[in-house]
Amino acid sequence: MTDRTRVSRYFARYEVLRGSGVRTWDDLPGSVRRALTSVCRAADVLRHEIGLPLTVVSGYRDPGANRKAEGVPKSQHLLGLALDLRPAGPRENVLHLYDLADRLMRTKQIPCGGLACYSLDDPRDAEDHGRPRFCHVDIRGRNQRFKRKQLRRARAWFDRLAVAS
Repeated sequence: MTDRTRVSRYFARYEVLRGSGVRTWDDLPGSVRRALTSVCRAADVLRHEIGLPLTVVSGYRDPGANRKAEGVPKSQHLLGLALDLRPAGPRENVLHLYDLADRLMRTKQIPCGGLACYSLDDPRDAEDHGRPRFCHVDIRGRNQRFKRKQLRRARAWFDRLAVAS
């Protein structure tokens, strides 16, 4: 049975636990539940500001799920401090979400943290190479931007799309 209990205004438990390696919310340590609640509240602000539904691509991950997702060994997902989010609508909205999160972190409207835009990384597929997939947002307590090459690739993909139309 899917646990539709809300963690925050817009996000339910099942969304942040999908693919986590954990069966129920109650199986999580209290520190992870508190962290997930905090990151979901930050995502609520993003959701409200962007005005679009946000799909949680990945939330909490136990060590096994993190390895399966090819996450880094010290991933913020392991602590419950990170969400990978995809906004509804065209893929350019991933870039809009990134820019919004960056601005809100810098102006301290949401907690400081890590931010990345993940894009398709297959140079053999010229049409989709660089297409934005999702935005990683975490609340680690200090601003850190990573995957900058993928962000540049995603912006270039969007620019190519704009020129073609």
